Amino acid sequence: MNMCWFGLQLPKNVKAEIHWGARAILDGRGYLDIPPDRQQMSDYENPARKKLAKWIPKQLKKIEKLRLDMVTGQYEADDGVFHMRANANGSHGYLYIVAWMDKEPVPDDKAADRPLPQAAACEPSGR
Repeated sequence: MNMCWFGLQLPKNVKAEIHWGARAILDGRGYLDIPPDRQQMSDYENPARKKLAKWIPKQLKKIEKLRLDMVTGQYEADDGVFHMRANANGSHGYLYIVAWMDKEPVPDDKAADRPLPQAAACEPSGR
């Protein structure tokens, strides 16, 4: 990725439709603060953005309930096509986060318009 990315990088071999990263401030009580200028989405034009953006706050609330340690705190969530990883990385106050949505198979709307394959012509048997 050529741009500066906040949060964790996507895990290797992940093929994401869209992903989001943030560097959250993790206070000593486990509460998160995510400044708007310390988060970003990989593709603001992608319609999948709305689905991922709806899922992320639910996971952030779960993280806050866990009261993660400021040095060793880690979080993982896998929920169907949605995933999140978070790690304090020994930072004493930041939580680096990445969330992504897997690429979904694109429905083939034109399948019904395609002609069916033709059966091979049968030669009459010599009976």
